Amino acid sequence: MPVASRKELSHSCSIGMQGVPRSWFEAVGVMVFILLGLIMLMLIRTPAAAQDQDEAIDRIAVHYTIDDLQNPAKARQLLGWIDRAALRACGDVAGESDTMRAAVAQSDCRRDSVLRAVARVHSPMLTQVASDYDFWVRP
Repeated sequence: MPVASRKELSHSCSIGMQGVPRSWFEAVGVMVFILLGLIMLMLIRTPAAAQDQDEAIDRIAVHYTIDDLQNPAKARQLLGWIDRAALRACGDVAGESDTMRAAVAQSDCRRDSVLRAVARVHSPMLTQVASDYDFWVRP
């Protein structure tokens, strides 16, 4: 039986435990590392999904009549109703601290909600009243 030379032995595959090539162990190690990374990404994503639910837009109906849109005093009253609904939708709750309620009152959520609602009504009178409205004052 011929004896292999050193040159031929250097090209042979190194064998790990129980006859499994070492490259398989390395491949399995890389796969486990990738799998653990994917699991970590999934765990990190879960709180973001909960955050999306927290930022869901609440809708609160404000009922009005045509008369509310033709009289400046009634348009101001309607704008106040819209503003109070926006405050509630943005998180203003009677049991909250004054600091939290002040933050909601000065938030972009409140201002944007009121302006979106006014735009959806398509009333020049309500739009004019809203343009003079001071969002820094609670209704």
